[in-house]
Amino acid sequence: PVAAPSLKFWDQVRRNLRRQMDALGPQEKTKWSDLNSLRNELLGQLDSAVPPFKTARQGAAGFFGAENALDAGRQFALQPRNLPEAMKAFKAMSAVDQKAFRIGSASSVVDRLKSDPRGTFEVVKSTFGSPAAKEFWQGVLGPAKAAQLESYVQVQAIMDASKRAITGGS
Repeated sequence: PVAAPSLKFWDQVRRNLRRQMDALGPQEKTKWSDLNSLRNELLGQLDSAVPPFKTARQGAAGFFGAENALDAGRQFALQPRNLPEAMKAFKAMSAVDQKAFRIGSASSVVDRLKSDPRGTFEVVKSTFGSPAAKEFWQGVLGPAKAAQLESYVQVQAIMDASKRAITGGS
């Protein structure tokens, strides 16, 4: 008898494709695009064949328009909105998904430090410059970890400004 792949098998395939995409560098855009197309096709087929798969896959991350909690954290950190509803969705996540959301949101900020063309002080301002932003970070990370992340980002901004001043950049 031939065993048919289970939903668990296809979920693992999806995860493996995502890991491969995340491991690619910026110069490998074509390969990333090919893997993303394959992954999206797989997800579309699975979601159509087994509707509860999509619900289970997204969970509370679906509120954020993301496929999973890690992506939800990344996306929400870039464009915080509807804070009360977002915090409610975050609190509805499992402990594992909350941890992934935290990692995604914090890594998004660190990534922006390295790539935002506006400069690191703009990243600090846009990330921690409003009461709503501070409330978000304290709600997601807790007050102590939120303060650590903010301090880290501010130190990086100061170091970046010092480096620019020394090398003659603006």
